[in-house]
Parts: sequence; C-alpha cells; structure tokens
Amino acid sequence: MEPLSALSIATAVAQFIEFVTKLGLNAHEIFHAARGQSAEDEKLEDVYQILADLSQRLAQGCNSAPMTAENGPADAFGARTRGLRELSLKCKQDCDAILCVVGGATAADGKGKLWRSVKAAVRSSIGKRRIAELETSLGRTQAVMSLHIQSILV
Repeated sequence: MEPLSALSIATAVAQFIEFVTKLGLNAHEIFHAARGQSAEDEKLEDVYQILADLSQRLAQGCNSAPMTAENGPADAFGARTRGLRELSLKCKQDCDAILCVVGGATAADGKGKLWRSVKAAVRSSIGKRRIAELETSLGRTQAVMSLHIQSILV
C-alpha cells in the first residue's frame, strides 16, 4: 500500500472514531437528561421559544398600532409597521424551524430510551448545520428589524 493511501485511510478512521465518540457522549448526556435533550439543545429551545413568543407579540402589536398625526403620515407609518410585522413573522418562522429541529432531537422516557437517545444524538448532530443556517437568517432579520424600529421611533 502506498504511503499516501495509508495516511488517507488512517485519517478517515480517526475522523470516524472522533464522530462516534462525540455521538456516544451526546447520547449519554441525552439519556441522563431530565428533558431528554442535550444541555445545548435545552438552551437553544429555551432561547428560541422566548424569541418566537416575542416576535409573535411584536407582529400582533404592529397590527394594532395606532396611526395618528403624532406618528407622522399614516401611510408612511403604516408602511414601516407593515415591514416590521413581516420581519417579525419571518423571525417567528425561523424560531419555529429551529424549535422543530431541536424538538426532533429529544428522547422520551420509557422502554428503549437508550436507542431513542442514540437516535436523538444523531438527529442533533445532523441538525447543527440547519440551526446555523437559521441563526444566520435570524441575525440578518433582526438587524433589519432594528433599522425598522429606529425609523419608527424617529
């Protein structure tokens, strides 16, 4: 066997062992967790549930915003609040998508919990990239929301 081929195989084996070790540690954590989730997933679920609720309340508040002369021209104010409402709803959709990914990585108590913990660890590992994409989208949405709020306040 050529030296480069042997090195390539050794690297692949090392990566596989690292992945399986992390997966096993995550499954162990999930198995022993009270909520059937890793600590990281619990934090994500708590944070994004709060953000989803806040986004929903903000969207509802934009629907009931009074359009008076104090707020400037009703058309301009209405356009800004409609934009903020749409961004709030987008933020809520992204939060709900994150909650769906995190919720899929939960192991319920009962018979077969060890196997469900392993499956939850695999789903958690697979979902990390999707969560990162959604967090990037949320960051952009929140930045634009800040600009909308500043334009409403000015």
